[in-house]
Amino acid sequence: MEGPLIAIPQPFTDRADVGRGTEELARMLGEPRILAPDVATVRAALQGRPVVISSECVVALATLPWLAQARPGTRVLWLDAHPDFNTPDTSPSGYAGGMPVAGATGMWDAGVQPAFPAEDIVFAGIRDIDPGEQMLLDGAGATVLRDVREAPAALGGDGAVFVHLDCDVIDGYPAAFPVPGGPTADEVRDVLAHVAARHEIAGVSVSAVAGPPDVAAAVIEPLLAP
Repeated sequence: MEGPLIAIPQPFTDRADVGRGTEELARMLGEPRILAPDVATVRAALQGRPVVISSECVVALATLPWLAQARPGTRVLWLDAHPDFNTPDTSPSGYAGGMPVAGATGMWDAGVQPAFPAEDIVFAGIRDIDPGEQMLLDGAGATVLRDVREAPAALGGDGAVFVHLDCDVIDGYPAAFPVPGGPTADEVRDVLAHVAARHEIAGVSVSAVAGPPDVAAAVIEPLLAP
């Protein structure tokens, strides 16, 4: 892909268990630019069709506003066991990693602009939603799917797509917040191959590489063609 390879191995929050594998995956893909875990610094480095390897999904506070500014009209495919659509008021845990998509879409003041349109997000593989988070999603206009195989049809058309992969979407993958009942790695790869065949890939982000980095590398490989 034509764009920087950015790796953020340190967690954005105080969790010490979410950064494993980040640097290893980045090095498998090329020569990464290692950045401090700072949203503003990450956003300043985004250009072209970036590949971002991050310890946590908080990186969406950089990538989604950047897309809204630099690539308006781009849709986002968010592959995750969780929609990360809580706010400080709805989150049962207060964990920042469960709030970035809501912050990036203007559901709470995360200090980032411009807001990315929630209706341009297709969440897939989702199987763990908090009650307050569900209420926000119901009014946001986003598409929320449990079955990742429905994602290509939900994206529709042939416009540009930015893909975010939280590795906990993969059933059985070691994760900080595992949720059973998800797709296999091969099923996710097949979906991404289908998406890449129909859409321009505007960029890729991968988070929570807590298990074997070669699994994540194989899953996103269809997205990385020039």
